[in-house]
Amino acid sequence: MRRHVVLTLLGLLIASRVGAQPAAPPLPPGLLQSSADIAMELEKIRASMVDLAVPDSPAFTVLGVTPEEISRPTTVRRLATAILNGIDRHGVLQSGVAIDVAPYLVLAGDVLQLTDYQARYGIRFLSRLQLSVATVKASDDDDKATRAALGVRVTLLDRGDPRTDQQLDACFDRRPGLPTRPQFIVPPLPPNPTLEQAEQWALFLKRGLEEEQKFNAAVDTYVEQVRVAVDACRQQARRRNWNATSWTAAVAPAWTSASGALDDLESTGGGAWTTFAYGFEGYPGLEDSAQVLLHTRFRSKEEVLGGEGKGLSTRDAWLFGLQFRLGTSDSSVALEALFDWTRPEGGRFSDSRRLSVGYERRLADNLWLGVAVGGQAPPAPGAPRTGGFVLSSFKWGFAERQTLGVS
Repeated sequence: MRRHVVLTLLGLLIASRVGAQPAAPPLPPGLLQSSADIAMELEKIRASMVDLAVPDSPAFTVLGVTPEEISRPTTVRRLATAILNGIDRHGVLQSGVAIDVAPYLVLAGDVLQLTDYQARYGIRFLSRLQLSVATVKASDDDDKATRAALGVRVTLLDRGDPRTDQQLDACFDRRPGLPTRPQFIVPPLPPNPTLEQAEQWALFLKRGLEEEQKFNAAVDTYVEQVRVAVDACRQQARRRNWNATSWTAAVAPAWTSASGALDDLESTGGGAWTTFAYGFEGYPGLEDSAQVLLHTRFRSKEEVLGGEGKGLSTRDAWLFGLQFRLGTSDSSVALEALFDWTRPEGGRFSDSRRLSVGYERRLADNLWLGVAVGGQAPPAPGAPRTGGFVLSSFKWGFAERQTLGVS
């Protein structure tokens, strides 16, 4: 009898904490809040960037110091920077730094909605606008100039933009479902229970408590499960979009200080160029591993080291380039063939051809290394000095876990 009373009191005490569950219990307030938080987290994830290659700086491109001379179209970052070092295409040791920014994303990214970005080309055009500034310092007996440039790049087409990737959205939608609520219902304690009934009910109650604990643990870990799932979606998107078809155009004025002093900068023309990249979409074996780029550029009043090391000379240059890139979302090799038509000031046109090999590697999240080597045939007597070159650059795309606002 005593044991009977003790079990009954114990059962009633525990029941006061748990209570009998109705046939269709509502979601607990904690889960309702967790569900709302999860929905917000998912929308933030949707608006986040996929870690694709950091774009080339237009300011570096017009100065002729990017490892690959063909400016490759890639999705714009809100903020990025690059550092370069090496021997340029005129045989001069160069070092420099560039900073790139997407001004519209910086100013309006927190209020711009992802749905508006996906629906309106004008918003995408403004969001993909890239501004850059760069300075480069030469270290040569005949060339100690400091060069600076401002660049503006527009993206006319970007099939690799993760914010408009419908497969990525569909992958996000296939995230793990909310934890299933416990279906086990603790039966009520019979009136005047026997010792056997009380012991059986205590077992039911124990099972009910275990089910509740499992459910609470599942709710606590659900957001992390979603993050793991969408990280896998991002990795798939990186493999799918790294070489997507895209088209960019850019303009950039440049300045040079022959003495190397920044207060002595003088205008040295500028450049304009466009690059179209084709990603072989729909061609198995190529759509995930290859890309072909066509590039054309005009550069006016470019200052280069003169023939036989006789100081700086000015020229206009037209360039046409073809690049074939092969690799993965983490690393790729590029083969470039370039055709130059140049005219020194007061002189005649001459042409030259260049070949180069470039390598790009993702070292860590948002950190990329680019290296290129190449050379060209000897120039005509009196033409600007050329030769083999080795250039490298590190590019950082600052981490962007949310680049657009969410409602």
